[in-house]
Amino acid sequence: MDIASANLYFTERLNTTAWDNASDANKLKALSQAERELEFYKDRVDMTRFYYAVYEQVLWLLTGDTRSELQQAGVTAVSIGSTSEQYNPGHDVLIAPRAWFYLRGPFVKTGGLR
Repeated sequence: MDIASANLYFTERLNTTAWDNASDANKLKALSQAERELEFYKDRVDMTRFYYAVYEQVLWLLTGDTRSELQQAGVTAVSIGSTSEQYNPGHDVLIAPRAWFYLRGPFVKTGGLR
């Protein structure tokens, strides 16, 4: 994974401010961390979907996600006044929702994901 390939992916995606504003050093760190976090899934999906998942994980890491941080801390529901949310992601809370979409998509190789 390299910055040039990620830049190409992000030129065709909305809401990439976190990537656009990150230093090259932080982009490389995020790419390395994201690939490491998703390494387990590499042989379970085709490479294009794996790369897309990594790029989505990168963006998620650079952006930060309050809901995910709450779930990682073990919070299952939040209420503010009459509004409430319950968390039941159906996937690993350390994986970005969009990355999970690519990992769980229709092109999962034999053996599947759970």
